[in-house]
Amino acid sequence: MLSERFYERGKRSMILSRAHMIPRAGSLVALLLAAACQPSAAKPDQIYSGIFVWGAEVRTFAPCGQKVRYWVSGPDSVTAPLLEFYRKNTTQPYGRIYITLRGQLLDEERDGFAADYDGLLKVSQVLGMSKDAPRECAT
Repeated sequence: MLSERFYERGKRSMILSRAHMIPRAGSLVALLLAAACQPSAAKPDQIYSGIFVWGAEVRTFAPCGQKVRYWVSGPDSVTAPLLEFYRKNTTQPYGRIYITLRGQLLDEERDGFAADYDGLLKVSQVLGMSKDAPRECAT
């Protein structure tokens, strides 16, 4: 009889232990799923210099010394002065200007015209603009 009580008590504690493990395991799974669904940490802004081209269905940036072209995006407060300078300093459609900017390459999926380029560059600040590009950047 004494052994039966220990057996029953042991059985109950085993059942209780298993019952307590299920919510913990479920919590762990939920935590892992939540972490996987979080967007990856944003890459810090970097400084880029290169050629900017704007026109109908074109808004691109080609960094100096690289054979890539990025679609340019950014808030109007940043891109409006860039486009104003561009209009005033180019005489032909799809003219080129040299700019230095602070921005980040985004990993997000691109659609529309941006899908035709090597990536998406989100501009956070334009640091400099010029009609003329340095010789090493005349791509």
